[in-house]
Amino acid sequence: MDYKEQHKSQTVVAAKVIARNFGDVRDCIYIDAGTDKGLKREMAVVNNGLIGIIDEVYGDYARVLLITSPRCKI
Repeated sequence: MDYKEQHKSQTVVAAKVIARNFGDVRDCIYIDAGTDKGLKREMAVVNNGLIGIIDEVYGDYARVLLITSPRCKI
């Protein structure tokens, strides 16, 4: 059973990583979904578990603050 079927009560948006922070790879990644897909700041980002939260969101992409970042306060 896929994630969408298991979590029907949640809004699920599929996205791909399009870039990462090369200064500190533990800090953040960028994904190819943004306000165009209904994303908002502080939404959880999961992939077989929590990987981060939406830190900044734009029209068609968003920055994800990873849980491995020293800036993450989860």
